[in-house]
Amino acid sequence: MRLAVPFDAARLETKGESVPVVEGVRRAIAGTVGAQGNPLLTGTAQFSTSPAGSLMYLPGPASPMGESHDLALVDRAGVVERLNLPGAAYSHTRISPDGTWLAFGIDDGKEANVYVYRLKGGMSAQRVTFGGRNRFPIWTADSRRIVFQFDRNGDRGIYCEPVEGGAADRLTTAEEGTTHVPESWAPGGDHLLYTIGKDARITLWDLSVRDRTSTRFDEVSSPNMIGSSFSPDGKWVAFSADNTVYVQSFPPGAAKYQMPGAPGAHHPF
Repeated sequence: MRLAVPFDAARLETKGESVPVVEGVRRAIAGTVGAQGNPLLTGTAQFSTSPAGSLMYLPGPASPMGESHDLALVDRAGVVERLNLPGAAYSHTRISPDGTWLAFGIDDGKEANVYVYRLKGGMSAQRVTFGGRNRFPIWTADSRRIVFQFDRNGDRGIYCEPVEGGAADRLTTAEEGTTHVPESWAPGGDHLLYTIGKDARITLWDLSVRDRTSTRFDEVSSPNMIGSSFSPDGKWVAFSADNTVYVQSFPPGAAKYQMPGAPGAHHPF
C-alpha cells in the first residue's frame, strides 16, 4: 500500500496524518541475495508522480515469490514466440550452448526445483531435481548436464546432474553462513565460475573442475549479484561489480576493461 502525507517544503516537515492512496504496487528487487540465497526486496516501489499530480505505478504483489509468468523466445527482429508452457513462477532461464534445451527454475516460495524443456518439439517440461531447494541452473559446455545450487546435506553448495537422468555430483560444499551460486561454465569444460555470498558481500570464484580446487577470481567483490559469463572462446569473462560492468581476461592478469554505460548496469549475460 502506498500512503501520502502533506509536506511543508519550506519547513521540511510533514503536516497532518498519512492517508492510503493506492494498493498493489510492485516493489523493486535488489541485485543481491540474502543469507538464504533468496532475492532481497528493497524499500523502493515502482511508481512515480508528475508535477501535475498524476500517479503512475506498476501493479503487482509486494513480493515476487510465487508470481506467475509466461516464457517466450524473442528473435533479433523483435518477434515473440510464446513457449508451450503454462504460467508459473519461473526464474533463472538459461538456453543450452547447443540451442536445443531451455533450463529454468520454478520457485513458488514453498518448493524450488529445476526443469528442462526441449525448444523444438517440446511437449512439456521435465523436472530434473527432487527434494530440497534447487535453484540457479546453468548448463555445462556440452549441454548434457545441469549445474545448480542445492541445499542438500545442510549446505547451499553446487551440484551437477545429467539431463537424461543419473546421479548428481557435488562440485562445492558451502561453509556455514555462506551460499554458493553457479554462474558460468567455460566452453572448454574445465572451469566453473561461481559466487560465494557471505555477510551481505558476494565474491567471485573459479573452480577447476578437473581437480576440484577453487581460487578467488581477481578479488572481485560486490554487494550485488555479479552475473559473470565466459566469452564463447573462453578467453574473457564479463561480470558486474558495484553496478559496473567489466570485461577481464581469463585467466585474470592480462587485461581488464570497464564497459561504458549507465550507472546501475549489471548481469552481462
